[in-house]
Amino acid sequence: MFSNSSIPGDLADRSVVARRRRSKKRYHDALCPFLLLLFCLLAVELQAEETKPVVHTSFTVTAPDFVENLGASRAVVEREFAEHLARKAGEHFKFLHWHGVHATGEPTAEPAARIEVRLFIADHGDVLFGYSAHVGETFLETPELPIRELYPVYVDQPTHDPHQLKLDLRGVMEKDFTNGSFRRKLEEQILRYIPLRAGVEPDATAQSIILTVPWADLHATTESELRVEFKAPRPALQKVDSTAVAVERLAGKSREQPTTVPELTLAVADQAAHDGTMHLAPSGATEDPRWPGATQCTIDRLNFPPLQAPWDDRLPEVLHRDKVREMSVYMHHYILDPRAGMSDGVDSTI
Repeated sequence: MFSNSSIPGDLADRSVVARRRRSKKRYHDALCPFLLLLFCLLAVELQAEETKPVVHTSFTVTAPDFVENLGASRAVVEREFAEHLARKAGEHFKFLHWHGVHATGEPTAEPAARIEVRLFIADHGDVLFGYSAHVGETFLETPELPIRELYPVYVDQPTHDPHQLKLDLRGVMEKDFTNGSFRRKLEEQILRYIPLRAGVEPDATAQSIILTVPWADLHATTESELRVEFKAPRPALQKVDSTAVAVERLAGKSREQPTTVPELTLAVADQAAHDGTMHLAPSGATEDPRWPGATQCTIDRLNFPPLQAPWDDRLPEVLHRDKVREMSVYMHHYILDPRAGMSDGVDSTI
């Protein structure tokens, strides 16, 4: 064996370069599978977020004394509380993607809804805390959502103290989101009107409705309820002729005689669209390879006469994409799966 010192300079340099190249190749070979796995995980996460409607949260201080005295720190309070509101809502309603609009980096997706919390002053001087919402461009009336009294007129209000203001705001928010009655009102007044990114596919074989949103992305239990609103022509009864076999007994003998009889077949009439509603009970992820992982549902209630729940053979024709004029899917009643955020029974957030 020869040492590097006994090898001519150019050969020694080539030997060093070759070893470095082999070392880099081994490093790259070891790193590539890890990078590929990381890329796949990120792609799955991004795909999951893309299936969820985006809700923007914001917080605005309009009470004059707070606006004047907080100065530049008002923007900090507004940004942090918008993010806090998004986190708290996201803990309880995981079928939506929540985003504080003042977070670093503006979101790229257009929001399906906007929820704003506003700190304002009442005519009698109390400082109040209230919610408002838009779905798309439509303003929602929210009479059932509470307006909280944060500071009565007679107390010392922390108009110069952003830290105390943030503590007080968080205290109110914690009370709201730990209150089941508040969450129910938030759902009834706002969330059940936010359309999901889901299509509807009637499955005649299983006599069920397939929603093309992945079941895993909803983080819901099978006690939840979804709602489909649509416009479509009503089914009509149409008479056609068909040949039936009538058996007659003549002179004590049987003989078969072809007879034309009216038969009722079902078709969709070419007429104006009518409003229809389906309330669906999810049963989990479908195993049908046509819609892998999609949400399978049974019809609990159907309001589209003369069709009837839990299944009607006319549904595939009525809900055919060429026939339906409008269709939207909503989460009507949400029950969070307690296993959401857990992996193999272990809380992944710990």
